[in-house]
Amino acid sequence: MTKRHAALGAAIAELKRSRAQEPEANAEFALAHVLGCKRTELSTRQATPGPWQRRFKAIIHRIAGQHQPLSYALGCQDFMGIKLKVKAGATLIPRPETEELVAAVLGTIKTRWPRTTPLRLLDVGTGSGAIAIALWHFLHRHRQIDIVATDISSAALAIARANARNTGAHVRFKHADCLATRSIGNFHAIISNPPYLTEKRWHRLTSGIKKWEPKNALVAADDGMAIHKRIIRQAKNRLAAGGFLALEMDPQQGPQLRHFLESHGYGNVRIVKDLQRRSRMILADYDGRV
Repeated sequence: MTKRHAALGAAIAELKRSRAQEPEANAEFALAHVLGCKRTELSTRQATPGPWQRRFKAIIHRIAGQHQPLSYALGCQDFMGIKLKVKAGATLIPRPETEELVAAVLGTIKTRWPRTTPLRLLDVGTGSGAIAIALWHFLHRHRQIDIVATDISSAALAIARANARNTGAHVRFKHADCLATRSIGNFHAIISNPPYLTEKRWHRLTSGIKKWEPKNALVAADDGMAIHKRIIRQAKNRLAAGGFLALEMDPQQGPQLRHFLESHGYGNVRIVKDLQRRSRMILADYDGRV
């Protein structure tokens, strides 16, 4: 048995003893991370000399002993093929549902504006910068694009700025509570994955999420819709003519958010389902201002 196989076996056993979720998968992802390869390449990958065993054991200890989610233990998460830095207590771990929000925004942009139209986009509550950075990567080769991202957390903005540097994305970051800043101008699209859990829902989350992910990025008042409503009210004064708003939401919030959007002058409100067939995104246009 090679050192690599022995280390992997010991890691799986440690994760099982700690009752960590998916011990085999987590151990394999962690080993692939320290070896710099894909999980599917582990059977053929030769471990190179270096401190990989010490790094591997440290990651496994963070998962088993401290009950950190895998992404926090690794310090990174893949988002639409882009590796992003994440930090426990500072940023959420980007989820697949938010990838679908980005895809919905990209699809709307493609059908609404020709490539010759210079676009300005705003990501509200950027966290790790995932939405803004992904939009830049998928749009900048074909369009003139200006992307601004805001967050109320200085710790999150530090991570987002590092991610932009590391990935080569050109995003302007602003410290702001939602859209409460006068220096950002108007936008063709305003996008956000705001906190949308109720306090009751938060208490039902796993201990790993409650311990390590920032609660203020997950939980909101007013049945989880307080930040949505604030963004909806503020976005009317920030959307250019023909612009649209795109928000991630809890599947149960769709009818109430639709009503709130329409009561504030938005039109063409559409609810988009995620790959699990759950109502996950709500998009709306605002043409009340020339």
